[in-house]
Amino acid sequence: MVIDENLLLPPYGSTWPSIPGDLDIEQLTPYRGTDAGKWGTLEWSRNRIRWSVMDDDFGHYVIGTNFSTRSSQWSSLRLDEDVWQSPSSRIEILLKNMDSSELLAWVEYQQAQSDIWAHRLRIQHEEEVWANIFEPNEEYEAKIKLTRSKMLSAMNDITRSELEAINLEGSEDFPGFDLSIVQRYVVWRVFDLGWTVDRFGEFDSISVSYSGRHANKAERMGKKYQWVAYHEMLAYLADNYQYRPDFGNTTETFQGAWQGWYRDIDPSCLLASQAGGMDLLDQKTSWWTRTAYEAWDEDASHQSWLDAEDDIPAIEYILHTVNPADSSEWFSIDNSILWQQPYPADVEPYDKPRRQVWIEYQAYFIRADDVDQFSTWAKGVDFYGRWMPQPHNVYHTHMFLGEHTWAPAFEYFIDSAESNNQEEGWSDTDDKCPVSLLTASFHYNVEGGGFDCSIDDSYSLHLPNKSFLRSAGLKWTGIGADFTDSQGSLAASDPSAHEDGTGALLIRGDVLRRFLKVNNLAICWTVVGEKTVAGFDGSQRLRFRKMSGAYILTDDGIDKIYQKTSYW
Repeated sequence: MVIDENLLLPPYGSTWPSIPGDLDIEQLTPYRGTDAGKWGTLEWSRNRIRWSVMDDDFGHYVIGTNFSTRSSQWSSLRLDEDVWQSPSSRIEILLKNMDSSELLAWVEYQQAQSDIWAHRLRIQHEEEVWANIFEPNEEYEAKIKLTRSKMLSAMNDITRSELEAINLEGSEDFPGFDLSIVQRYVVWRVFDLGWTVDRFGEFDSISVSYSGRHANKAERMGKKYQWVAYHEMLAYLADNYQYRPDFGNTTETFQGAWQGWYRDIDPSCLLASQAGGMDLLDQKTSWWTRTAYEAWDEDASHQSWLDAEDDIPAIEYILHTVNPADSSEWFSIDNSILWQQPYPADVEPYDKPRRQVWIEYQAYFIRADDVDQFSTWAKGVDFYGRWMPQPHNVYHTHMFLGEHTWAPAFEYFIDSAESNNQEEGWSDTDDKCPVSLLTASFHYNVEGGGFDCSIDDSYSLHLPNKSFLRSAGLKWTGIGADFTDSQGSLAASDPSAHEDGTGALLIRGDVLRRFLKVNNLAICWTVVGEKTVAGFDGSQRLRFRKMSGAYILTDDGIDKIYQKTSYW
């Protein structure tokens, strides 16, 4: 069977629905304002639907009548109308197409406008009378009129016509969709879908009590119908009206729900929480970190402990590890580890100063021919401040876990990142690094506390990047962040999805070495860290010690290029 992928993507060509009027809504909630519809009665649950959508948080923050969220990004222009562009963006296009004489006339006209405003503001500042800025000034206004006439005369007919059309429109305001239409449709559709007082009035009025504005709470059945109706209306909008992504200066055809925050549940990821992760108060040693910091030296002063430089765990020992379950060799691609000084159980965290050591490392692929140049450069470089390229971060509301590397949502995210110089590809670092780098990992983030209540706690999974996955021929198992090779053996994973320990991307040793050899690449790590005293009362000024270093994988193992600690 041949699958036409174009049929899976919007727009789907739906017919715009019939929108109820205000009178229709009044007839659906006839008890509004009467004793029969007051709080505590079953009919109150009917009126609560209308109030929620038309006057309360659902209308304000979900539908977006306070201009804060999703539906306020839709235009009143249909898809078959000309694409909307703001006047300023249209003028930018005009300027690019002007010849030198037209451009000079334009600059003179703009300067005349600036001059009169500078004059008005100067008067206002000197005389402290705001009304003076609106008083006419024949000299400046004559100059504006003259330069405008010269500008229009210098332009060709097409440019002049377009500029006059832009000036007539004037306002930069986005021609937003009338959200009262969305509100009326949602209220009507709730009842059309089958909500009745007989079915749900008692539950919505009595069983579900008010529990604040936080998202993760029990909801009325009427509210659930509201969500269904709202998402229906978003689908109709996507099929029929122009969309403005991220409040830009132009509109486009809606490509998919990944463009905004329209998604909630990720159907490809069934994790409600992460077994491990970055718990600042309880970071347990795991087989992939396999070392612990224990040099707390409690008899020494805080300053003496900070002065020590030789107690940092060996980074090579953390970057390379062995799984004791099957003796398989693994390399840790990126991780963030925090060790904190233990205290008795009856002492609250941060009730007294707590010593802590933090280490974070990130791996990069570089071309094998660039190893010597990178190693020479990295000696003495301070990597502190995260100025090197970082792994991409994407949230499950934008890209589902199962869409990593192949789906339109992933491609859209990468395209958007490219505009910010963050593409998942070879990148430079503003001449700070003499060779091109490719970040080796990708972070998938899930935020808890959503309306769907499917996530218990927020978490982050570390994934391999697209280039590695495709070249190494790895496949996602559909479970956590586990990827297998062609033989079905685990080849890359973030074990914190299933086991207690810090979140990290691990790649099996033979798989990584084969990938590097086939592609004539090498892998290096940059490392940063800190020794600090947290919760200090400030009676003594303490500096924290920072760490910076670089490592590279060679045929003989992981070599330290450079590592240094210093006071910040």
